Amino acid sequence: MAAKRAIFPRVEELDMDAKRLAALGHPIRIAILDAADDDSVSPSDLAVILGEPLGVVAYHFRVLHSAGLIELADTKRRRGSIQSFYRVVRPGWRDFIGALREQVAD
Repeated sequence: MAAKRAIFPRVEELDMDAKRLAALGHPIRIAILDAADDDSVSPSDLAVILGEPLGVVAYHFRVLHSAGLIELADTKRRRGSIQSFYRVVRPGWRDFIGALREQVAD
């Protein structure tokens, strides 16, 4: 008789990083991943697009960066400061976000 397979995988068998999963828990972070899936994006440019304060958007960029989901792609001098541009580490977030929206839709 074959061994009965567990319905749920054991925690140590899950190939997911809790820090990365937690980083997906805010709508601004989802918007960042969506925007950075096609091209590099800066916190200041995205703050204008989202209508959110730069400090708030920059914080969410830092969370995604520390989780390893986005990386620094470029820097440019603008108006006497350095502007950083980020891109996703692995493309495909737009498709994932679409599937996620379908799963949690009313």
